[in-house]
Amino acid sequence: MESQEKLLLSDLPDDILVSILLFYHDNQLQISNPSKYSPSLADSLVHFIQLRFVSSRFNSLITSQILPKLIRLDISHSLPSSTLQFSSILKLFTRTHSCSQLFFLPGSQSGPILVSQLNSSVESTHEFTARILKLHLSMCTSLSMIDLNVFENLRVLHLDGCRSLTDSCFESIETGLILYNLIQLSLRWCVSIGNQSVQIIGNQCKSLKTLDIHGCDNINDDGIYRLLRGDSELYLTLEYIDLCFCSISDNTLHYLDSCHRLHTLRLPYKSENLWNCGTWTYSRLQKLRSTHPSLRVLFD
Repeated sequence: MESQEKLLLSDLPDDILVSILLFYHDNQLQISNPSKYSPSLADSLVHFIQLRFVSSRFNSLITSQILPKLIRLDISHSLPSSTLQFSSILKLFTRTHSCSQLFFLPGSQSGPILVSQLNSSVESTHEFTARILKLHLSMCTSLSMIDLNVFENLRVLHLDGCRSLTDSCFESIETGLILYNLIQLSLRWCVSIGNQSVQIIGNQCKSLKTLDIHGCDNINDDGIYRLLRGDSELYLTLEYIDLCFCSISDNTLHYLDSCHRLHTLRLPYKSENLWNCGTWTYSRLQKLRSTHPSLRVLFD
């Protein structure tokens, strides 16, 4: 197809239409009545917008009619930081009138850069960042936690595999709003965080229901005590916790007794496992189950 040829899309089935969008993403597109398409198509159009980021050519029809309706926006990990047109991208963010989910694909190095730009342009981008309820920034090698304070209304935050995160990173946001409204926090394999981080989480998170610290082997019984006791009220809200490969003993299972809303606990298989599984025992686990009859225990 010639690069200037116009592609007309109207009543095609969603799956065919998506394939066309992804295949001809560098051509001019005209979409009839885009609002009639299904949510699944909208998800694919997000991927299409992602491809436009890479090519750095924004189709006016897409940005004027599709972008304002998008709920989720994905940013490609292949976006070269040396050629980022920050002003164009930040302007595009402000046109996503319904966007509440921002996903940087795993390993994206553009993620920390764009978050920093959002933080430094807070006056012009506040309306966008205030709408973001779900943020994924997994496997970033460099991330300034203090920049995340710009997302003051977050409900879901995924920072899986961000190995540069340390206790001092969490100390930098101790007085911010980013943790206050969270209901789900995932820190899987953030291997450099420890007990101080979970204490801050316990003190700052007032509505947290799901906590995933899978693979954080610097967190031990003392950390779980700080998470659930002292100034923390997390024992009142916590429903799901993943403690696989944390350095825990039966003391941690004792602390979980107070979490009356806990319905799911994830632990590692202790047999033939090369990772640190802790020293907790199945007998103490059974006691926890007796006080929480509906508790589901999952093993990895």
